[in-house]
Amino acid sequence: MTATDGGEPCPYLIPLSIDGREVLSVDMSSDDQGWAAYFSATVTDLGALVLVRMAPEALQVGSPPSNRGHTETALEVKEVRVTAGQRTAGFASSLLREIPVLRIEAAINQTAHRRALTERTPDGRLLTEDLPGGERFRTPPRTALTMDRLSLSIEDPGGYRKPDGFYRQVADLYLYLAAVSARPAHDLAEANGTPVATVHRWIREAKARKILLLPAHRGGGDPAER
Repeated sequence: MTATDGGEPCPYLIPLSIDGREVLSVDMSSDDQGWAAYFSATVTDLGALVLVRMAPEALQVGSPPSNRGHTETALEVKEVRVTAGQRTAGFASSLLREIPVLRIEAAINQTAHRRALTERTPDGRLLTEDLPGGERFRTPPRTALTMDRLSLSIEDPGGYRKPDGFYRQVADLYLYLAAVSARPAHDLAEANGTPVATVHRWIREAKARKILLLPAHRGGGDPAER
């Protein structure tokens, strides 16, 4: 992260598409805010402004303590602010359909991104003040941020009780796919010549072990496929 014009730090950029046409731009100019701007070709063409606020997942009432000593929690989208662009006749509900909340949550919960963002996110309270943060993160990136193409191959060690390392690989690849695809489990299964039901079982176990972190209220199965 480096300082930019006026001393404002560069935003933290998270790609949401392989070709770099979708990106989440996280404000790094102030602590304890958790705001990010979402950009896509459609949003930019309309001149709209889409802001989301991230925060750690709220602890569910009566939830048991994390097992195996894990203390990390998933990040979730707590607030969305949408401003219609001047190149539109007014606000349309179709603009809301352009906001991929589930894919955004998958992207920010990739291990490296989640750990980089957790210390900069608020404790879950709602914010209602004026437009938040600096200006840089609300400006589309000047150059496309492309994603590295990861190998989707998973080495199954066999056996009924698999090690954490296996489920960590499953979790990382699942979240990588869920950030850019509507069918991440199917894509992972196809890449490995594995039944989709098997991949779903791996995902459930990764969640049970608190290795794959996504907001609990999104329910079971594949949150990005619903």
